[in-house]
Amino acid sequence: MRKGQVAIYLAMTLVVIVVLAVMNVSVYVAVRDKNRAQNAGDAAALAVAAEQGRLINEIGRLNLAHLRAQTPMEVAEIVERQRRLCLLGPVEAMQLAQDAARQEGASENDDYGELLNEHWNYAIQEYTKGDPYHEPYPGAWGEYIDAMSAQGAKKLYAYADNAEFYGIGAGHWLTTKSFYKAINGEDWCWFYFYCEYLLQNYRSYADWPALPGGDSYDTNNSEFFPLHLEVRKCAISSVYNRQELSEIEKNYNENLVDDQEQYWFFFRDDFRLPWNKLKDGFPAVGPVRDDRDYYGCSAVVRVKSGESEWTAAAKPFGDVDEKGLVLPAFTSARLIPIDAATAGERCTADREWVCHLRDHLDKYLDNGVSGLKPQCGYCAALRTWEHDSFRFRGRLWLRQYKNTCRRSFGGGLSGQGGAVGH
Repeated sequence: MRKGQVAIYLAMTLVVIVVLAVMNVSVYVAVRDKNRAQNAGDAAALAVAAEQGRLINEIGRLNLAHLRAQTPMEVAEIVERQRRLCLLGPVEAMQLAQDAARQEGASENDDYGELLNEHWNYAIQEYTKGDPYHEPYPGAWGEYIDAMSAQGAKKLYAYADNAEFYGIGAGHWLTTKSFYKAINGEDWCWFYFYCEYLLQNYRSYADWPALPGGDSYDTNNSEFFPLHLEVRKCAISSVYNRQELSEIEKNYNENLVDDQEQYWFFFRDDFRLPWNKLKDGFPAVGPVRDDRDYYGCSAVVRVKSGESEWTAAAKPFGDVDEKGLVLPAFTSARLIPIDAATAGERCTADREWVCHLRDHLDKYLDNGVSGLKPQCGYCAALRTWEHDSFRFRGRLWLRQYKNTCRRSFGGGLSGQGGAVGH
């Protein structure tokens, strides 16, 4: 071996060793961040779901206090406390998500803070005007905005990924994220299963129906981690007979509550369905225990750790009264697939997505592609969609290969989610 050759071989060996060491460090950091994000997301979702269960139990205890109430004044105070818990409690639960995510190593995320503060400013401008944003009790919007402001003023490590903003409705393909994913990925099977008629019949932006909306919104429930309860004005005797009322609360005051129309907190009918009654079914194998066979409220939380991102879903479980009156019967919180979560497809921790829904769609429906924003990825997908050649490729592919398509959970308009698992 000539002089100097050993040094060359040694240098080459050292380069390989250094590259391997760097790769090992990178892999270690990536795995560490993924584990931290997963642990943080799961912990945050469970913390919020447990708080949702506690809030439902407290509202249920107040329903029992309502049954025992002695005066109309006492009833009014009870109902206002329930309204406050239903509207403000879930917003304040966001702090529990922050604490849990931070303790498990999640990274602070400026986008989450900006999202919350942007919505806080929107609420100041719009909700306080009144219709269609009806205050559930006097002074509610001031307290609601203060609650959001208190959270937005702190460092945010986790964010609600299934927020249900009053002004942004579901039930429209333009507000369904999987529609945009199918465009970008040319996922013709998705169109085949959910809306092949769009590929076949769509001609221009003028074909779209109006976005979901209405003269009023369900402002009894928070937008963040809503409990999906209903404030029903009725005579409780029209729902339960005397024996049933005695079983619920043996000391109920029949003179005050029996035949008078008053406000009571019930579970919303569409959210207390058993899993197998849902339109698209529940992504589970085997039977579901009776005390967990309830769609109900849930928490979907997104967190980041380094470059890793994790979304987790959890929900409170307990026995739900057959006729729907809220009672203190929730005992546990468990992780669930995102597809099983209420509004799991909303993806409201995605700032670009929320901006698209709130700021871009109305302009697109009014002006077509000229109303779309150049920096928005979802707007870019709509530009692709507007090309006749794009939809023609889809029709051609389905004529030849649609028999190879296999359906997966989620993706439709039912609002059940877009991805199984996390």
